[in-house]
Formats: sequence, C-alpha cells, structure tokens
Amino acid sequence: RTALKQIDSDASIATVEDSKLSDARAAIEDIRAKALSQSQLLEAPLDELNQQIKQLGPVPANGTAEAPAITEQRKLLGAKLNTVQGVKAQLELVAVEAEQLGGRIATIQRDMFFKRVFEGGRSIVNPALWLDTGRGFLLLWQRLAALFSNWWVDVGPNANFAGLALIPLSVVFFGGLYWLMRGRLSQWFDPQHLSSRLPDDFSRLWRIVRGVMATLAILILLAMPISISLEAANLMTPRFDIVFSSVLDIVINTLTYWVLARRLAAPGLAGWRVLDLDDTAAGRLPTLVGLAAFVSIVSQNLSTIASALYLPITYTVGQSGISAIVLFLLLTLILITFRNQQGLPGKTPGRRVYFQWAAKFTPIAWAAIFVGILALVFGYVALA
Repeated sequence: RTALKQIDSDASIATVEDSKLSDARAAIEDIRAKALSQSQLLEAPLDELNQQIKQLGPVPANGTAEAPAITEQRKLLGAKLNTVQGVKAQLELVAVEAEQLGGRIATIQRDMFFKRVFEGGRSIVNPALWLDTGRGFLLLWQRLAALFSNWWVDVGPNANFAGLALIPLSVVFFGGLYWLMRGRLSQWFDPQHLSSRLPDDFSRLWRIVRGVMATLAILILLAMPISISLEAANLMTPRFDIVFSSVLDIVINTLTYWVLARRLAAPGLAGWRVLDLDDTAAGRLPTLVGLAAFVSIVSQNLSTIASALYLPITYTVGQSGISAIVLFLLLTLILITFRNQQGLPGKTPGRRVYFQWAAKFTPIAWAAIFVGILALVFGYVALA
C-alpha cells in the first residue's frame, strides 16, 4: 500500500512523462498480481481452520460446560481465523486499489494521447500495435464478463422482476397507438403514396425534419420505459448504467443519422430528394452514413467503457487506429458515391437542390483522408 501511495503521488505531478506513467502501470500491475496471488494462497489455510473449528462442534448452549482444553482450542482457532481473514481482506483491498490507481493512470495517459496529436508512436504496420490491441480487446471482454457477473451477484438478492412489467405494457401501448394511427402514418412513410405526390420545397424539408424528430421521439419513448423498469426492478448499478447508457447512445444516434441520411437522399423517391443524386447513389448513401455514424459512436463509447473498466492505454491506441481506418474507408466510399453518379433524374429548371456548396470541400476531404492515412502509417494515431 505504501508503494501504491508513492506511485499515486508521482503520477499526480502535471509534468510527468508518459514513459514514467507506463513504468508506474507496470509496477501497479505487479503489485496487483502479487496481492491476488497471496490472497489465493490464504484460501487453503482458511478452509483448514474452518474445518478444524467445525470438528470441535457447535458452541455449547448457555449453562452447559465445555472442557477447558476445547474452549481454549476454539479461542485459538478463532483468533487465527480472524487474523488470516483480515490479511486476506487487506490483500484483496490492495488489489482493488491497485486496479483503480492503474485506471486513473490509464485515464491520464488516454487524455495525454488525444491531446498530443503531433507526438508519434507505433505505426499501424507495426505488429506489436495489433498484438497489444488484441490483448486489450481480450481484456475488455474479460472485464465486461466480470462486470455482468458481479452485477448479477449484487442485484440478484434484491431483484424485483415485477418492475419489468412496464416493458411489455409499453410495447402493447405503442403497438395500439400505431394501429390507431396507421392510416396517418402511411401518408408519411408509404413509398407508393409519397411517389404519387408532387411536393414543394417546404414539404421536402418538412419531411426530413419530421422524420428525424419522429425517430428521436420514438426511440426516447422506447428507452424510457426500459430504463425506468430496470430502476424499479433494482437491476441498475453504476457500472451497469455505463454500459446500458452506451448501448442506448449507439442505438439512438446511429438510427438518427441513418434516418437523416435516408430522408435527405430519399431512395426510390426522386420527387422528395433534396440532394443532387441519382437513384443508385441515393440508395447507397444512407447505408454508408449509418455505418460511419455507428463506427464513430461505438468508438466514443468504447473509450468511455475502457476508462470505467481501467483498460490500458495500448487498447485505446489500437481501438482508435481501427476506428480511423474504417472511417477513412467509409468516407472514401461516400466521396466516390457522390462523384460517380449522374445527378438527380428529371430535374426541372425550378427544382431546388440543397448542399451543392459542399462540393467545394471535396478536395479538402480527400486531403484529410490522405493525411490521416499517412499519420496512421507513421504512428500519429491520435492525429488520424
């Protein structure tokens, strides 16, 4: 514990170097591993002491005499048991403190990594980077499994599954609401109905706003009963809430961006399209935008979870590298989709299309992708 306090004091210095933080994490991991190992070694003596106490039999009832030798032996074994249990508890506490301190240092390193964008590290062509990334993902999986295991141990005795009844009730309520409003909704969403209308510019723009607002409203209305039900059933804990909130963030934001892209591109509905895209490009764009949003949001939430689970900085570097590679690929496909197409079919002189000014930024986008790839190759992952 003294060594942990010294490491914590050294790591709190604002000017500490990243190499020293890495050395500190290695020392912390050594302390944690030794504490856990010594704690496990005490399990056999504890079992032996408990067995010896059990062999002495139960403590006599009040007024019943016990042989002095047995009483003395019971006291001696009880004292030894308390001592060993105390040492084991202290070792386990040291292991927990070491894990938490390692997590704080990892957070410091993670913040330094994203701030020092012009400091190089390992390149994406360096196998060691991917080896450490693989170890990081394995550790992420193990700690998530441990999180859910510990979560059930914590909530299991006090769980009230009747509180989950709000979820099916909400499904029935919204299902009935949809059945009552299906006629009106078909006017908003049915492709055959929409294709038969000739909308004006305001109708096209209002359809986009309405679609995004409706998506957000529906997702929030579905998420709220789940969250309330988990709270009512006593199934929510601080760490579980981090994972649950991350999942909600991924689902809500990904679907919102996908719906926005789909309403802008209006696949199969050229009359409602506000972008200068042909039918093929309009069909591809929502998928590419949705995937890009998914990768970006998953990366952000994995970083949050990594910080909560005290994962090493090497995991963050590798995860950021993977996210950058995938996003550069998706952005390249989006740019190619915009370039290799014929434009809005049947466009009349008075027909207005939007975001044409964005084409001026195409060279900048290509330059950013090129610089990002070079940054990855030369080890500037944070810059990428």
